Amino acid sequence: MLIIIAEYDNYSRPLQVKIYNQNTGNIEIIPCYAPGTNLILEKIDENIENIRSYFDGAIDGTHTIVTNHFKSALQAFELHVPETEYDIYDIASRIPTQSLMQSIERIGNKVHLWQKLLANASVIYWEMERTKLLHNELVRAPIWTPDTTTGRSRCTGFNIQGLPREDTVINVIRTDQNTENDILMHFDWTAADSCVAAYMSQDQELTTSFLINDPYSHLSEVLGKSREECKRMWLVAVNAQNLNSEVFEVYRVLKLWCMEQLKKLHEDGYLRTFYNRTFRMQNDTKDEQLRVFNSVLQGGTAHLMHAALFRMYHIPNVKVIADLHDGLVLICSAAALLDVLRAAKPIMSRPLDDIDICMAFRVSICKVGEGWHHWIPIRVCRDGKKYERIES
Repeated sequence: MLIIIAEYDNYSRPLQVKIYNQNTGNIEIIPCYAPGTNLILEKIDENIENIRSYFDGAIDGTHTIVTNHFKSALQAFELHVPETEYDIYDIASRIPTQSLMQSIERIGNKVHLWQKLLANASVIYWEMERTKLLHNELVRAPIWTPDTTTGRSRCTGFNIQGLPREDTVINVIRTDQNTENDILMHFDWTAADSCVAAYMSQDQELTTSFLINDPYSHLSEVLGKSREECKRMWLVAVNAQNLNSEVFEVYRVLKLWCMEQLKKLHEDGYLRTFYNRTFRMQNDTKDEQLRVFNSVLQGGTAHLMHAALFRMYHIPNVKVIADLHDGLVLICSAAALLDVLRAAKPIMSRPLDDIDICMAFRVSICKVGEGWHHWIPIRVCRDGKKYERIES
């Protein structure tokens, strides 16, 4: 196993790279743009090529790599975008510190699957940046940051979620390889964080609600309140941990799990996602407890999204252009629409083969030339097996 710790400047240029070979114990330091090295550009290019060869070894099976902020490495070293996975674990730290180097053995020995999901999703985020978008024929550049606190991506620069919704404004979104006759597809998970809570708590009532409709609609039927009111009640009950809420009269096992999580948090000071991403309290306050509790649910959704993003990217004849936290936006030709629907169903339903979570999701489409926000819902999938038509 190789542990590669890279330092980058504010322009994402590599300053220097430290490569630790866990088998031999050797540490190699390769300078790039670090001040004071006085390297000529030819030598810097040679060093970058050398570093790139190490990363290529994680494609062909030569070695496993643990690194920090892999998305920066993709850009800085112009790494390849393979058809298969990189055997890389991203420790999700942009700034290497002395403590990272001092703990290098510990880092290498405690890698987790979520770090590999993050690394390979970073390849797709980097590809989405390089593809760019055309917004009303103007070139726009989204910037994706996947290694946030919870793992949910952040999009800066141009963000399609911020486009105006006025009917008088037409926002045509496409890539330079698509036309206005092509189709945008939005695959949107239903209450994704709640589905993660259902899996982690093993609340059968909550799990079953996704097969019928969704957790809020089920609450509405049982409590005799509107769906919107029940959704607000859920946010207060679960996300704000009001354990006296009527919500927990319906989802009783979920309440017991929430109580267990809060007890564990009080005793241990941390909680973990189903893929062992750890979230620690900075201080023992109510707000900090809620932050950690909700980070576990959001972090679980991020694991699922990273897996789905990587797999959806490899569907033929389609491009992934955006991650909307609980859903993905793709673009394809009208002729490819049905093939993409078929290929996407098992991916969006069960992104992870080893985690028995079945995600309900809705599919909406719009013709590129008709503009962003002009979505038409066409399908819903609840059980991972079949689509149901949505009648307009």
